[in-house]
Amino acid sequence: MHALRAGIPQDHRDFAVLVLLSAPSFLPGVFGERVFDLMEALFQRPGNLFSHENTTFAEVDVGNARLAAAEPATAGTSTLGRRAAAGMVLGYGYSRHLEQELRTGMILCARLGWGFPALLPGLLRTSSAVAHMSKGEYYVSNIAVYPQFRGEGLGSALLASAERRAKVTGNETIVLDVETDNHQAMRLYERRGYVRQGGARGVGIGGRMFGFYRMAKVLE
Repeated sequence: MHALRAGIPQDHRDFAVLVLLSAPSFLPGVFGERVFDLMEALFQRPGNLFSHENTTFAEVDVGNARLAAAEPATAGTSTLGRRAAAGMVLGYGYSRHLEQELRTGMILCARLGWGFPALLPGLLRTSSAVAHMSKGEYYVSNIAVYPQFRGEGLGSALLASAERRAKVTGNETIVLDVETDNHQAMRLYERRGYVRQGGARGVGIGGRMFGFYRMAKVLE
């Protein structure tokens, strides 16, 4: 069985692992070699786009043997008794994006120091290719489930929770960007009624080209 709950600052390690599972090559290319520590720090800080305030976690009941057999980096480190974090979704509406975008950039600049100017061109290219939003939209930034908990419907449950949150906060459409070679994720989105909008958009990061499709679903 699984349960959904809001993210809390203590989930910082699970968040960093899961968000990197959602884009294992792209995010290190955008944020550099310190990406794991950076994601942990952003998650624990309120008022930015990567904050725990914008996340929902899925927890599952697990046996001690299952946890002991899992690798530490992919085991789900936030546990309560026999429960472990198994997946998460990060998302926010248009108004929150406007409120928190500048603060996110300021925190990145402070954390990265002299390394920030070198990453800035890639960050700007990324923001022009993905994560752009319009009024009335809710954006799913990242969604991921630990490998050992996949195939149990958690991805669909997390996506459904994002859709409910989008409606509650008054949004008309939920949107996301998916890498063009992530066929498994696209099948999940299509099953839940998401439709691809236009062709692929590319962004060059670290000498590599990444392609993304924008997918959207009108909320009833």
